[in-house]
Amino acid sequence: MDTAATFPRTLLLAFLLRRRHRRLLAARRVGLRRRSPKQRRGLIVGQIIGSHMILKPILWLLWSLIHLMISFIDYWACLTYKLQCYLISSGPSPKYQYLRHKKLKCLGVAVDSSETKNTMEVKQLLHWFSTIGIKYVALYDIEGVLKKSLQLGIEGSEDDNSRNSLDVCADAKTSHCSYRGMIIEHLSVSDGKEGIAKAANFLYSAYCDSRTHGYEKHNIVFTEADMASALRSVGCGGPEPDLLLVYGPVRCHLGFPPWRLRYTEIVHMGPLKSMKYASIVKVLYQFSKKHQNYAQPTYHRRLSSTPPTPTSRAMRSLLRRRAHPAASRLLSTLAGGSNGGGTPRAGVVYGFGDNSHGAVGQPAPAAASYVPTPVPSLPPSVSGVAGGHYHSLAVSAEGEVWAWGRNDEGQLGRGLNSPRNTWSNPEQVRGLENVQVRAVSASGVVSAAIGHDGSLWVWGRSKRGQLGLGKDVIEALVPSRVEALASYDVVKVSFGWGHAMALTKDGKLFGWGYSENGRLGEIGQSTRAPSAEEYIGKTEDKYSRSMLEAVEKMVEEKIRSEDNMPIIWEPSLVHEVTNGVILSGGDNTYGQLGRKPGLAKLLPVDMSHRPFSVSASVGHSLALCQISTDDADGVEPCVLSWGWNNSSQLGRPGPEDVPSLVDCLRGEKPVSASAGRVHSIALTSKGEVWAWGSGLTGRLGLGSSIDEPEPCLVDTLEGVEVLQVAAGMDHNLVVVSE
Repeated sequence: MDTAATFPRTLLLAFLLRRRHRRLLAARRVGLRRRSPKQRRGLIVGQIIGSHMILKPILWLLWSLIHLMISFIDYWACLTYKLQCYLISSGPSPKYQYLRHKKLKCLGVAVDSSETKNTMEVKQLLHWFSTIGIKYVALYDIEGVLKKSLQLGIEGSEDDNSRNSLDVCADAKTSHCSYRGMIIEHLSVSDGKEGIAKAANFLYSAYCDSRTHGYEKHNIVFTEADMASALRSVGCGGPEPDLLLVYGPVRCHLGFPPWRLRYTEIVHMGPLKSMKYASIVKVLYQFSKKHQNYAQPTYHRRLSSTPPTPTSRAMRSLLRRRAHPAASRLLSTLAGGSNGGGTPRAGVVYGFGDNSHGAVGQPAPAAASYVPTPVPSLPPSVSGVAGGHYHSLAVSAEGEVWAWGRNDEGQLGRGLNSPRNTWSNPEQVRGLENVQVRAVSASGVVSAAIGHDGSLWVWGRSKRGQLGLGKDVIEALVPSRVEALASYDVVKVSFGWGHAMALTKDGKLFGWGYSENGRLGEIGQSTRAPSAEEYIGKTEDKYSRSMLEAVEKMVEEKIRSEDNMPIIWEPSLVHEVTNGVILSGGDNTYGQLGRKPGLAKLLPVDMSHRPFSVSASVGHSLALCQISTDDADGVEPCVLSWGWNNSSQLGRPGPEDVPSLVDCLRGEKPVSASAGRVHSIALTSKGEVWAWGSGLTGRLGLGSSIDEPEPCLVDTLEGVEVLQVAAGMDHNLVVVSE
């Protein structure tokens, strides 16, 4: 057939078919429009159902594939986990052979109350921890059931190698026991009441110190961080677990003390009945592989000059026995030397330690002095110094008094309107121009001076009656004489926490101020602070938050009691004085009284040596005594210490609440010692200075912030003769011979 003839026909046929298709579509639209709305919806639904009949098998097939994949993955994970457990249990695989135990210093274990009846599982768990090499475990259950059962002395698992009993330590107060070299600390919500009482006293002291000794009242709100810091400061905090394993149905810490979980990683392990050795190993392995940035020290470049590198301990030991040309000094010269005629020797004042309030005498922005630094603007001849909490005093050879440091309460004698930027500059105290002063003393808020005529002068502000100027007198902006002692020759005055004592030439002792807990003897009221049991012993609250609330209640109660606190407003005679015996009274939170708790009055300190000088601080005490020796003299001076030892301020190991010798000072012939907040300092007959305890802000004068657990020679004073040392809260003053 001819192609040219068929092409027009084909084109015409396509045109007719297209035209017909258009007519059919138009007719369908017209028919749809003519249908009712119900009929239209029916047609649309039918079309949709028709399409779903096609999609339904496809969706079912897709869902089956996904379910099969998930089931396979879950089955494979279970199989892999069981295989790993088998390999780890039968013999550790190379991957888990070496766990970095040094990173895990403390492991916490919290057991739900419903799981505590499974004692055998707990024993097996402890045996596994010991096998792995864990050194410290904090075991917690809220009701203390495990503590009671484990302290009875239980055996390990059925394995012959694990049949070792849990030997409870002799000190039951610590709630610790040991098992195959692993220390186990038992915890419950009712534990630590003694620590809570100590923490409450610590927070109360810090609150009063920051709020001008309670002069202004504010709402008390403490956080877990405050609680943790207070417990660590009083030595009752315990280590913070690096990892906490929780056994039980609930995914939480089950009431584990929150102040010990600041940077702890918490892992839920499920019920005890499903525990596995391999799961513990895997968790420890995963923990060891992680890098934790929280709570790690961050080092910043100092804005001020970098403190000099401290001399090594070996080099300091070489300086222990260095000869000194001026080595003759009497032991009776406790607070500065004398030239044999009774006149105090004079020198130049050096300071070191915390300078945040200007107590070291260095201008801003110097916040600390790490080595002894001369105090500027003082007279060239200073015969005596005294360190308060945050201010300092000096008396010149001419009998003038100079003051510098904190002045919030007017303790510098400059009034309350002196510019703060001038506080670090030593200035002469106005109002004592007609008094020739021979000695000075300072507390946190009050300063005192003793004239050559035996008169006592005080200035500052204290709502606890430390001024001793009469009923309800709490402020003296200029030096005022204590008229109640006008007929006595005062030779020494000393301030404590809210109270004061003065010694007269004829051996009489007078006390005044805050008299709680018998710190002033029988002249004060016998009061007793509420115990921790009175706050949390009767509570039914099972959450550890109740401990924090108990601390807040105890501090609030102490602050409220200030409205009715017992105060002796004028100096009164203390009758308990005994020759050659140290008496102690007041707060004994840290064992600083050196005796067993007893009546609220002055009682003898338990010591067998004869003391001749004593220094007391916030939480620890120092005493100089004479002990018998085999040399020609027959006696040797030494230092005893007792009380708070959180920063090694006792300078020795051993029991803290019993006076014991500081052995490192044997043979050095100390003539005076002074106690700071958490450090101690001593002066020897050779004019050497020894310091120990907390080195923070350079308060040891060794050129660094490193703590020293034993007395160290302040070698930065090598080649000079030191005449006197005085410790403030966080700073020190020394008088160096000209």
